Amino acid sequence: MNLNYTYNTPEEIFKNIEFLKNFSIIEIIILIISIIFFILTILYILPFLYSLKQNYIKNKEKQKKKLLLKKIIMQKEIEDEIMSEIRKHA
Repeated sequence: MNLNYTYNTPEEIFKNIEFLKNFSIIEIIILIISIIFFILTILYILPFLYSLKQNYIKNKEKQKKKLLLKKIIMQKEIEDEIMSEIRKHA
């Protein structure tokens, strides 16, 4: 068993990377832009969308609470009107 490991120099590594030679400059630019877009999506866009979702949920809950409060107030007013009518006719 041979355990000798030879370290590659950077020049040898770049010589072994064949697919970079086949790319045109436009393809490399598109690849770099795609990588930047992917990173921006992860770091900025997804948290922004998550915060929008959280705000939407909070606003929806606030609207439900307001509607419930309006119903309670309206029901209390109706009860007060009924009680006042009963007192008038009693």
